[in-house]
Amino acid sequence: MKQITPKLIGLFLLLTIQLTSFSQSTGSISGAVVDKLTQQPLANVSVLLDGTTKGVTTDESGKFRLTGIEVKTYNIVFTITGYKKQTLYNIVVNVGNENYFSVEMEPATENLKEVVVTLNKRNAKAATMETPLSVQRLTAEEIKSNP
Repeated sequence: MKQITPKLIGLFLLLTIQLTSFSQSTGSISGAVVDKLTQQPLANVSVLLDGTTKGVTTDESGKFRLTGIEVKTYNIVFTITGYKKQTLYNIVVNVGNENYFSVEMEPATENLKEVVVTLNKRNAKAATMETPLSVQRLTAEEIKSNP
């Protein structure tokens, strides 16, 4: 039987280290977004990794999935019109473990001032008086001569 030499062990370790360095080093994040009051799923919510250009929107059932994320710590920002912006801080992305989050978004209650519409009667009359009208008078003889 042949003995394993130290050179062969070194070659084996070198190949193993190189293969693990080329392996996938990204993670993923998924979850669901619902309305805080009604617990109904929210579609088209923007889900962005703060400080990057990576992001997705939720589907009709309020679910999302971000893949191919570099392994590190992120803040995740959720935005949609009519709701307050929601941020999840210090989310650690690891290889092999997909993080799942349930996010409840609170409706934004903005107070709008009342709008009052008034009619300025003087301007309304001026508009009707400025309308050009064409008036022509014809006599009975002019009508007979031009049928």
